[in-house]
Amino acid sequence: EPDTANCDAARLNCSECDHVTIRHSAVGSTSGLVFIANPGADPWGFRTVRDHPEANIEVVGISDLFESEVDSAPFIVKVDIEGFEQDLFAADTEWVRRTPLLIVETHDWLLPGTANSRGFLQAISASPRDFEHRGENVFSFRNPTSDAP
Repeated sequence: EPDTANCDAARLNCSECDHVTIRHSAVGSTSGLVFIANPGADPWGFRTVRDHPEANIEVVGISDLFESEVDSAPFIVKVDIEGFEQDLFAADTEWVRRTPLLIVETHDWLLPGTANSRGFLQAISASPRDFEHRGENVFSFRNPTSDAP
């Protein structure tokens, strides 16, 4: 979670969950720094951007998060990052193949003319996956016949 107040709320809500780790960071395709582009937005609608002179929030890759949790394996990855999915799926998408259930809220409607979901669609089309579209979310299930671990 890139926003400090949201991170604090998540820590409070998960304070009795030993198996949950909250990180004050953004998730993206490569490491670096981002900035919250719309700090006046509602807490659920913050958008992060790279290449901003005040960028001060760490970006981590999902593969890095998976590797840091050596005693566990991913099961569900839920992505709702207000348009930054264009960055997340731009590179290092091998983790998609390993993830049994991927839930992504796409934001082409928020950023028209940018092909914001293109990287996501390319990443999921490279693996044998089944799909369900419900509300704002695309549910992508790794096919049981897949050779993924």
